[in-house]
This record gives sequence, C-alpha cells and structure tokens, in this order.
Amino acid sequence: MEAIIAEIKRLKSGPAHSFTTLQLEAILDRVGIARIPDFVELANTRLERHEQAAVYEPLFRRWAEQDQEAAISYALLHRVGSGNDLPINGLVSSLFQRWLQKEPEAPQA
Repeated sequence: MEAIIAEIKRLKSGPAHSFTTLQLEAILDRVGIARIPDFVELANTRLERHEQAAVYEPLFRRWAEQDQEAAISYALLHRVGSGNDLPINGLVSSLFQRWLQKEPEAPQA
C-alpha cells in the first residue's frame, strides 16, 4: 500500500494530461476490492486533498461494479472525503443512480 501511495504522489506531482488518468487507473488496479477500505484509511492520512479526490472516485466506482451496497455503505458510514472538498456526495449519488437502474428494489432495502 505504501508503494501505491508513493506512486500516486509522484504521478500527481507532475503535469496532468490524459495519460495521467490511465496511469492512475493502472496504479489503482493493484488495490484489490477487499483492500479498498485499508487503502482509503491510509490515503486519508498520506494523500493530499487533490490526490484523494483523484483516487477515491475510480476506486469506489470499481468497488461498486463488484458490490454496490458495500461500496456505498462504506463511503457513507466512514464519511469518505468529509471535511475535504471532495465530490464524494456526487459520487455516492451517482453510485445510487446506477444501482437503482440495475436493481430497483435493492437500494430500498
């Protein structure tokens, strides 16, 4: 996890371009779904706000593809991004919308 954090910091310290997004996704793919909560906990203390904003959205979208309820629940219960200027509310809203489209009854439960 420390190596992934270091790579993100290195990548985000340079100029942003379209290749940066692809590189970031490749780095984040090394974080397994089961390890996302551990990664977020570490990222909350090691990454700057702009770095967190760059990684949380792709991580939670990937997690939601596997288990939408778990991804949304974690983001809400652990207040991911609270206190920061992160678009987590928009992310959770987007995740809920996708979930409703796929399984209209599940989010209600």
